[in-house]
Amino acid sequence: MLDVKNVSAGYGGVEIIRDVSLSVAGGQIVSLLGANGAGKSTLLRVVSGLMRPNAGSVRFEGEDITGLRPDQVAARGLVQVPQGRHLFTRLPVQDNLLLGNTPRHARPHRQALLDKIFAMFPILAERKGQLAGTLSGGQQQMVAIGRALMGAPRLLVLDEPSIGLSPSVTLEVLGHIKALNEGGMTVLLVEQNVAQALSVSQHGYILENGAIALGGESQTLRHDPGVRMAYLGL
Repeated sequence: MLDVKNVSAGYGGVEIIRDVSLSVAGGQIVSLLGANGAGKSTLLRVVSGLMRPNAGSVRFEGEDITGLRPDQVAARGLVQVPQGRHLFTRLPVQDNLLLGNTPRHARPHRQALLDKIFAMFPILAERKGQLAGTLSGGQQQMVAIGRALMGAPRLLVLDEPSIGLSPSVTLEVLGHIKALNEGGMTVLLVEQNVAQALSVSQHGYILENGAIALGGESQTLRHDPGVRMAYLGL
């Protein structure tokens, strides 16, 4: 579904990622893992159209989307949940959700998508008129995920959804991501929390210093001695 080939990118002439290649097959959760500063968010900016790569290509469902604008990428069914959520805190929950319903293919299904999100996150249905900024961190993350789902994505990209959340709320959010995948959603999950990300994904990549250091099935990575020592504290 998603193929990133030999992508290099950076800022102000400084290369942040170099020669990165990865793929996401339809129906999978694929984890992109690594420490803070490894280049994960930079790669997502390239994938989502927020920045142009210096080299390489991004293909989505067979189409070269390298260099397309973010709205054009979203219109093709690749939608990102940004790090830090970036909600409109002075708008009600429902208005934040509706702002995600901009892709043309999603607009005719607005009410059905909204109903599905409220069924998935009942607390949001209860608080749909509440200002988003007054919600807990976990509830705000649900709004951010729901806003992306309002775009009817075929590939959902999540950038560090566990940041700022307690361990119990993180597990709840990851459980929702797993449930989405079980319902047919393809997911690219970017995380620093290696153990929990590998527990819900089928395939994973480790990004170190801007380059892919390891890639393979999640269970294999979980038992890799280097991964266990560097990321799992074992």
